Amino acid sequence: MTRLKCIFIFLLAAMPVWATEFAVSPMLIDFKSRPGTRESFEISVTGKQSGKIMLSTYAMTQQESGHMSFVESNFDPEEHKAVNWIHFEHKSYELIQNETTIIRAVIEIPRNERGTYLAAVMIEEVPGPSNSNISIKVRYAVILNINISHPSGRLITAFDNLSLVDRDGVTFIEGYFTNQNPFMGMLDSQVQIRDQDRRLVARLPLRTESAWQRGDKASRVYPGARVKVVARLKSSPSNGDYKILVRNKLSGKGLPIYRQEIAYRSSLRREPDDFELFRVTPERIIVSPRRSGLSYTSIAVSNNLDQSVSIDLPEGTDRDAGIEYFEFIPSHILLKPGMRQHVLLKQRHLPDIEYPGRKFVLAATFESGDQHALVITTFAEKS
Repeated sequence: MTRLKCIFIFLLAAMPVWATEFAVSPMLIDFKSRPGTRESFEISVTGKQSGKIMLSTYAMTQQESGHMSFVESNFDPEEHKAVNWIHFEHKSYELIQNETTIIRAVIEIPRNERGTYLAAVMIEEVPGPSNSNISIKVRYAVILNINISHPSGRLITAFDNLSLVDRDGVTFIEGYFTNQNPFMGMLDSQVQIRDQDRRLVARLPLRTESAWQRGDKASRVYPGARVKVVARLKSSPSNGDYKILVRNKLSGKGLPIYRQEIAYRSSLRREPDDFELFRVTPERIIVSPRRSGLSYTSIAVSNNLDQSVSIDLPEGTDRDAGIEYFEFIPSHILLKPGMRQHVLLKQRHLPDIEYPGRKFVLAATFESGDQHALVITTFAEKS
C-alpha cells in the first residue's frame, strides 16, 4: 500500500509552540537594515523527543486575500532574491530530548538593494522508520521580514475593480489595491457610498480578509502585491445607481481619492412589488364613534423590510366622510427592520352624518431614500 505523507506547516504567533517532536521560537523576525550589511539571527529549537531536523529556505508571496503563501521551487529569482541571501551555520541538527538547540544563520544584503523582502526558514523534522502506512512530517516556518533603508519619494499605487456583490446572503463592497513600491505598506482604506440623491448609505473601513481575521485596523500590502479589500454592509441596499468614494492611506501617506459610479441590483432583497412592505392589523379596522362624537381606534403597523422606515401620519378634516377633525397619535413613527408599533387614530365625528369609512394615505420613507405610500382603510361599525 502506498505510504500517505501528511505535511503540516504551522504559522503561529512569535512564541514557542509545541509540535509532535519540537518547539520553535521566534516565528517571526523583523530586520531593519542597510544595503551591504550582514545581519545575524538565531532560532531556538527545543526537542520534546530526541530526533533530527533539517533546514531549507522558501520564497514567500502575498495572495489576493492578504495571506502569505510559501514557494519552494520555480519562483522568480529576481523577485524573491532574499532566499539567496540566507546562509546557515549547519543545514541539519540532532535534537536531544528536553534540550534547546540554537540555529545560527546570517543574511548578507547586497550593496545595491533597498526595499522590503520576505523569506522563510523551514525547519522540518526528519521522520524515522515507521511501521504505520501513515507518516506525519511537521514543518515550522520562521518568517524573515527584511526592511532595507527607508521609503522615500512619490508612492506608486493603483486602486480598481470596485463593486457591490452579494455573497452568502450578505452584500459586500470590494475593490483591489496594488502596491507598486519596493516597500511594504500599511493600507488604511475607507469607503463612502451615496445614492443618486447623494444621501449617505454607508461609511465603512475596507480591509483584506487577512486583516479582518487578525483584527488589524490596517492591511499589510507587500511590494508588487495586488490585494482585495472588502467591507460588509449591514443590509442590502435598494436597486439603483450609487456614487462610491474611496480614501486610501499607505503607511500614513494620503493617496489620490478614487471615485466610481456603480449600478447595483440586489439578488438578496425582494422588491416592493414582490411582497407586502407593511402589515397593518387588525385586517379590518372598525371605527366606533362614541356618544361624545369622538372615536379612538388602535392600529398596529409592522415593517417587513430589512431597513428602517420613517412614516408621517396625517391630520386634517373630511366633512364628506362626516369627520370634523382627525389625527394620529403619534404623528410620526420610525420602524426598524421587523419592528411593530401601535398608533391611535382619533376622530371627531359630525352629528347626523353616518360614518362611511375612509382611506388614509401615509408617506413612508426608507433609509435608502425610497418612498412609498402606506394605505390604511377604516370601516364603519355595522349596527
